[in-house]
Amino acid sequence: MRRILTVLITVTLLCPVAHGVAAAADKPQEMQAVDITRPTEGSVALGYRAIAPGGSEQADEYEYLHDAATFGANAQLLAFPHRFHLDVNVRNSEDTLGQLNYGFRDLLLIDAVHRSLFHNVKNITLEDLDPAALDIRDSGQDYGLQITLDDVAVRFNAPRFPMHLYAQGSRFEKEDDRQLRFLGGSGWFNNATRTSTARRIDWQTQHYGIGINSHLGPIEADLSHWEKRFDVKGNRAFFDSYTFKPPAGPASPARPPGEFPHNGTPEFKGSANTLKVHTNYTGKLVGTATLSKKENKNEASGAEADYFVGAAGLTWMPVTKLSVFLNYRRIARDLDNPDAVIIRDRTIPAITYGNSSVRDSISADIDTYSGTVRYRPFTRLTLKAAYRFEEVTREDTEAWELIPDSTTRRALTLSGDARPAKGLKAKIEYTHKEVDDPATNVEANRLNKAKFSLTWAPMPSIQTLLGYTFSREERNDPVFADTEAADDRDVRWDSVLASGTFLFSEHLALTTSYAYLRHKIEQEIAYTEPAFPFSPQSDAGVPYESEAHNYGVNLHYSPSDWLQFNTGVSHTTSKTDFEPNSPDLLSPISIASLSGVKIKETLYSLSGDYALRKGLRVSVDYEYTDFNDVLNRSNDDVADGISRILWTRLSREW
Repeated sequence: MRRILTVLITVTLLCPVAHGVAAAADKPQEMQAVDITRPTEGSVALGYRAIAPGGSEQADEYEYLHDAATFGANAQLLAFPHRFHLDVNVRNSEDTLGQLNYGFRDLLLIDAVHRSLFHNVKNITLEDLDPAALDIRDSGQDYGLQITLDDVAVRFNAPRFPMHLYAQGSRFEKEDDRQLRFLGGSGWFNNATRTSTARRIDWQTQHYGIGINSHLGPIEADLSHWEKRFDVKGNRAFFDSYTFKPPAGPASPARPPGEFPHNGTPEFKGSANTLKVHTNYTGKLVGTATLSKKENKNEASGAEADYFVGAAGLTWMPVTKLSVFLNYRRIARDLDNPDAVIIRDRTIPAITYGNSSVRDSISADIDTYSGTVRYRPFTRLTLKAAYRFEEVTREDTEAWELIPDSTTRRALTLSGDARPAKGLKAKIEYTHKEVDDPATNVEANRLNKAKFSLTWAPMPSIQTLLGYTFSREERNDPVFADTEAADDRDVRWDSVLASGTFLFSEHLALTTSYAYLRHKIEQEIAYTEPAFPFSPQSDAGVPYESEAHNYGVNLHYSPSDWLQFNTGVSHTTSKTDFEPNSPDLLSPISIASLSGVKIKETLYSLSGDYALRKGLRVSVDYEYTDFNDVLNRSNDDVADGISRILWTRLSREW
């Protein structure tokens, strides 16, 4: 931090000297101040949100389902040299939005944003054929999280010289209660209990930095320093009594009986120094370079992660129709963890567990080369081809039996944008990717992905859109410990998006939409039975599929400038299926019967706005949500729910 401040101060002191030299050579005329003042514009709104929920709160997952008074305000002021904008919206104590912008001439800019919302989190009820294997400590507990984001940015522009000093800071916070699920009892497969309990959350992530950038002759440079912290309050860790029972297999370190911590959340801190340089963007040739050094540390375990990132880019435009982009990036990842982690009994600290060595973290060097060619043969057609090659070289993999020493990835992307006729636009993109020796079973050896979109506007009163995306992934011979090579893993993604807007008159407009998403996986699953934990079993070709459809219709009617109505319906159906084939997973009860989900959700909305005299407006919004669990099984945690929200507002504009 001291070094970066020294550099910033030095550059700041030198900039006026450089400016003086330039001013002596070319004495620019003094700028004349212009007095620009506009009347203050703004609005104030008071209202009330009446909410009538019923059943599951998942009907409105991101609504704070309690009645509340609301407030809104907006103000804009332009009185040169000052510019000011304030926007505030308060729906309830948990859902707020505020934004402040201020500018003084072109010297000072301040931008501050505050946003908070509430997330209803469901209580997942544990199920087991053996009630003795359950320990439910949070029966009937309601869960929810308040999420807050604050962001502030300040920029100072040096007078009559192209230099900027800036500072930015952000805070992301999660606070309230959520559910924790873990294995208790012996802590092994034998005599383990599935446990659920409430966990108090108060997590804060802070990210802030300072920097300077300037135009220095033929180049522009940016130098910045950043700090990041993750702080934990509330329940940092849980303590439970454990009794050791040896596993039915090779000998392993025994955990003595005691009250040990588990499910701890560590705190982190890190910093980064970054230098960015690029040449002038005018001309046929442009170069860029980035150097960054990042350091991160786990405050609980002492593990450290250092990253060096270096990148360079070159843009060449020999003619206006042709552009070539070349890029190189290198990431050097150096990870270091303690040799051992010791867990102490809270009641008798002299009793410890976990003195055995910890496997070394995997360090790696990642080199990425990419090139793109963009060609525009004529106005209505643009073609693009891009190739990317990435090589990952890993270190300290000796203790990781299934992790390869290196991985290579190659990807080719072809795309085109065309306007074959007036009002008709088409875009298409195809990507083929090959991966040698992927590090995980979920990364594909081969991927083929295509995107297509078509927009058609035969006349100003009709706007339509059709888009389709598909992806096919294949993982050859997934690797599991203590088993032979498994069958291939196949993944398929499909999505469709269609919409149409029709303007029947200047007072009446209709919008319709349809969206479809499908995700299907077929793979072999390896698992162990409690009686034989070191004799893995396998289930080949297990399919998992999820599918969702959404239909939407919205109507806007404005018979006059002072009256308007909006109404809409959105209907969503979603389902998932998981169908194992192994007899062990079908008896005495099929896992598939516990895993399938089928939900229908319908949202009805109606709103109106009426303008009175002297800038007064009356607004009314009504939403009705119906959340329906189609399967209605007694052994799952999905429940029906409804939500009714009526929001009335009276506002004054000037």
